[in-house]
Amino acid sequence: MPASSKSIIPQSKEEISELISESAESYSNDLSSNFNKEKLRAKNTAKDNNENNINDEIYNQYSNVVKVMKEIEDSSNNENPSSNPKVPTS
Repeated sequence: MPASSKSIIPQSKEEISELISESAESYSNDLSSNFNKEKLRAKNTAKDNNENNINDEIYNQYSNVVKVMKEIEDSSNNENPSSNPKVPTS
């Protein structure tokens, strides 16, 4: 049966559960992809800034951003809403 002829509205609890699972997986993949892109951008910016002899404080701030983003990714992968990432302080 072609996908276009598939019912748009889920008819059973199983279909709803499957739809939720697919949506959650898609969201998780998008979040992970965006996180990896942002992490790479932050690392490259920090590296470029370090090569240009930028202030160590700014380099440390970029490192802290990467750490916080990693904690957020880890907590979302664990799906534990009670664990909040802690923002490192300088």
